[in-house]
Amino acid sequence: MTTDLATQETGLLEVQKLQEIVATAPEILQLNITSKTKAIEAGQKLVDVAKLGMNDTNDELLATFMTKAKKTIDSMNERRKPFTQIVDAVKKQFTALESDLKPIMEEIQGYRNSYATQKMVAKQEADRVALLQLNKDKELIEIRKDFELAMSTFFNQCITGRKTEIITSFNFLTLETIDNAEVDLFSATTNFDTRFTIPTQLKIDTGIQYTTQQEVEQIMNEVLGLNYTTKKYEYTREITSCLKEYKDKLPSKKAELIEISKAGVEEKKRLEEEAIKRQQEEAAALLLQQQEMERKAQVEAAINASAATAGAMIDASVASSETPNVKEGYLITLKSTAGYLLLVQFWFEKEGKTMSVDKFEKFTFDRVKRFCEAYAVKNEEFIQSPLIEYQPIYKAK
Repeated sequence: MTTDLATQETGLLEVQKLQEIVATAPEILQLNITSKTKAIEAGQKLVDVAKLGMNDTNDELLATFMTKAKKTIDSMNERRKPFTQIVDAVKKQFTALESDLKPIMEEIQGYRNSYATQKMVAKQEADRVALLQLNKDKELIEIRKDFELAMSTFFNQCITGRKTEIITSFNFLTLETIDNAEVDLFSATTNFDTRFTIPTQLKIDTGIQYTTQQEVEQIMNEVLGLNYTTKKYEYTREITSCLKEYKDKLPSKKAELIEISKAGVEEKKRLEEEAIKRQQEEAAALLLQQQEMERKAQVEAAINASAATAGAMIDASVASSETPNVKEGYLITLKSTAGYLLLVQFWFEKEGKTMSVDKFEKFTFDRVKRFCEAYAVKNEEFIQSPLIEYQPIYKAK
């Protein structure tokens, strides 16, 4: 504290001296202007003489002028020296005052940078965890979608299989069996029954990367449990509708069979061919119906998965912390002096090869290294080598 006070007092004294010397500055400046003017005029006359041709006499005149000109410069320097010296001293005082602030500012900025680094590291970890959770959530969604599609496929096959049985039985009715058809064929249960093997395992196409086997089995059991109720209802509805459709066709079927039995050979053949064609059309329509059910199931599953994925992405963005207000950079650490060769090579390709020779020669290893650090920040391009390590650094803004 005492030293600082003495320095400040010295600075004030120098300022007072400056005030005194400044008062004489116009006179000193005028003397130097006069000396300069006279010297230039004398020198110009000698230049005119020299242009006419040099000889020993003219060379002596020029040498004499050079001696006098140097003395003039020395005199000008001596006259202005007190002024410029005091100005430099006062300038030094001003810059010293500014420099005295830098250590405390750097220390404070250091604390801010350290805190900014902590926040950035915490954010990166939060982002890593959020991304990991998002990837897992997406995988869980895909697993559930695959399981639900597997269930839909299973029940659609059951529905199609039962409808095929009904249609086949209807098509094979004869005059002898058609009267009992309503009892034998259409009194059958419309409930999902044990004739179908209920799956206890479902296959999925999704590759498992983030999900445990226990979690996969839990989703499968949930899908199995939830789907049976709704899918059984769909099965009952479809089979009931199919039975009603073909029960309503019984009178026309009986009339067709009677007509065929009474027809001649040619007519009988025609009627039978028409019946076969109609049966083929019914089979094709049934296949299209199954394909449409599977398409709808895929669309519904995709929509549900998209909605779930959007929700997961929103949750991930919420989980990610706010980015600290920092200026990012990189600090290059060299494992060996050989790494400088890689730095120079990189710098040369990116900038050095286009520089002029005089500028090229002024570049140092330190400037090359700083160029590579700045280039990494701007372009995210790094030198890939075990000799070079890029360490991210953060400075609070």
